[in-house]
Amino acid sequence: MQSALKILFVDDHEGIRDGLGQMFTLKNDFLEFVYASNFSQAEEMLEQNTDIKVAIMDINLDGENGLNLIPILRKIVPSLKVIVYSMYSDAIHIEQALKSKIEGYVTKDSKLEELEKAIFAVADGNLYYNQRANQIMHLMLNKDNADQNDKDAHILSLVENYKMLSKKEQEVFKLLASGKTSKEIAEILGKAEKTIINQRSNIYGKLDLHDRLDVIEAAQALGVIA
Repeated sequence: MQSALKILFVDDHEGIRDGLGQMFTLKNDFLEFVYASNFSQAEEMLEQNTDIKVAIMDINLDGENGLNLIPILRKIVPSLKVIVYSMYSDAIHIEQALKSKIEGYVTKDSKLEELEKAIFAVADGNLYYNQRANQIMHLMLNKDNADQNDKDAHILSLVENYKMLSKKEQEVFKLLASGKTSKEIAEILGKAEKTIINQRSNIYGKLDLHDRLDVIEAAQALGVIA
């Protein structure tokens, strides 16, 4: 008889979380899930179940960054393997997750079988990243030699420059990429049109953009728009 694999599933969407856990358990009766909605519950569950081998967690966790929970949990169980299961498929969030030394990354728009595969792979001591996460990992691993590939080098530079935008500039950037004019953005955000025009100029300068097409291409590369 196969020994039980105990998993901590941390997600504040209880219906989806519990439903997935029950579905996987019905298919694999050796899986055992323990659930948590926030940081304190996750710590408590892990302290009570130190035989947990794998944790599945969201990045946006009850208003907090779930990545900050990883070192807290690994103080309790140093060998804990972590799979991030998130709606975020953009380069910024994936890079942050990979730097947290996670063992798996699966986006919520993936087939459920992919999360199941990730659980088994990570439990066996392997890494499992979906296609988008693999792309970002490849860029990170080859950062020092990125000049050998102009496209990769451009994306890496774009990611770094995007981090320099303020939160307000990121919001304006997304609206510009969606096709909104400066006047429309000003109305949406309740700002003066001149303020938006100045922010647009700052965005163009920081990201080395020249026209609206550049904005759209940059937003697609960053995963800000599809």
